[in-house]
Amino acid sequence: MKDIILRKADKADIEQLVNMRIAYLKEDLGEEVVNGASGLEHKLADFFNKHLNADIDAFIAEYKGEIVSTSFTAYYYRLPHPDFPEGTAGVPINGYTKSKYRKLGLAGSLLKMSAEYAKKKGVELLNMEVTKKGLSVSKEIGFKEIEYTPVQMILKTINE
Repeated sequence: MKDIILRKADKADIEQLVNMRIAYLKEDLGEEVVNGASGLEHKLADFFNKHLNADIDAFIAEYKGEIVSTSFTAYYYRLPHPDFPEGTAGVPINGYTKSKYRKLGLAGSLLKMSAEYAKKKGVELLNMEVTKKGLSVSKEIGFKEIEYTPVQMILKTINE
């Protein structure tokens, strides 16, 4: 589709970014879980209003004014390391493409765009977790598997 535009999102895109995030979560977690999360759309809109183009960037594929694919990158600091002496890091988060636009290379193009932007911004390291489905896309643009096993601890639950 030659009319698809790839670009960095701005505040005018927040409503569609919220909708894309909700669509991703429904596909990943199931509609029942997402529909049961009270105020999620409002929380996402607040989040994007506060963080978009500050400590998180969104890169989008747009077709005739409709966002059809997204890639988010959040930025943070780590302790300096020989490979990243300033400690600047980012984490690409949950790229999502609407089903009828899949297999067009949009996810890889947006991930590459976000990595190039992060590098220009001075980010030294990108870390991310990927699904088996997303592993080949990330490897194609230069990500490598590492020896560490990701773990997490959720410190606050919704119903607490």
